[in-house]
Parts: sequence; structure tokens; C-alpha cells
Amino acid sequence: MEIHGGREADATGIGDPLPTANACLSCGACCATYHVAFYYGETDDLTPGGVPAEWTEAAGPFLACMKGTSTFPVRCIALEGNIGVSVHCAIYPRRPSACRVFHVDWDGASMRGDEDSYRRCTLSRAAWGFPPLQGVIIEPVGVPESPLPDPSPGTTPIPRKAA
Repeated sequence: MEIHGGREADATGIGDPLPTANACLSCGACCATYHVAFYYGETDDLTPGGVPAEWTEAAGPFLACMKGTSTFPVRCIALEGNIGVSVHCAIYPRRPSACRVFHVDWDGASMRGDEDSYRRCTLSRAAWGFPPLQGVIIEPVGVPESPLPDPSPGTTPIPRKAA
């Protein structure tokens, strides 16, 4: 187990304390930093129970984004509360895939996340003047498998036009 922003307690129990509550509910920096774009088919216009379409706007031919995330200052329309104090997502069960794959989560006992999500969390917190989360347990998360293999730099064939 790897812990970022802290260290595992040694045999004496001395170490940086692990969080004892969901740090996301007293932050909100990610929801007020990033452009939240996703496939437009996730909206409830096309998917029953999907992202409320009235809270989105067009972001491209096949993309929608959460209102409030495409202009500066960024603040997602679904973010309720005061950033850095007490926040929550008004549509959490219906949030878009862009939010679902942001894996820094409270599991009821600790903050856990994958390396990339922890990095993005740290960057958004820094943008708001907040320190990195302490004691986040870094581990792979259950991301749905893609039907296609991930391309490797330098090994992905590039289609060429016939001469």
C-alpha cells in the first residue's frame, strides 16, 4: 500500500494521520477548476436518469459539458455550498462520466484514489490555495475495461495513404 501526502505509521503508530472524514465534502476545488465535458448521450434527453440536460451546454458535435465549467471563473452548476468549507454535488447519483472517473473517493474509512486522479486533485486544490490531501491511499481502481487495447507511444501504427 502506498500513501501519498503522508506516510504509513511506523511500529510505534507515529505517522501522518489518515483522514477520518470525506475530505471532498469540505473541498470542491475539482468542481471549480476543471472543464467537465462528456458524451452528450449521457444527458437525460437521451438516457433516462442521466445527467440533467438543462444543466449542460454543447461542447462540440458529440459533447456536452456541465454549465459553469466552460468559462472562467469555473464553477460547476451542480456544486452546492462554499468551496473549502462545505460542499456537495446536487446530482451526485446522476453525475457525468467525467466526474465518475475522477477517483479520489471516501470509502467510509479512508481516502483512496489512483495516481492520476490524486495528481489532478492536488493541482485543483493548489489552484484554490489548499494543501494536498494527506494520507490518500493510492491504488488501482476498478475502471471499466476498454474493448480496445491502450496504444503505446511509438508502437501504434499510423495509417498511411497508398502511394
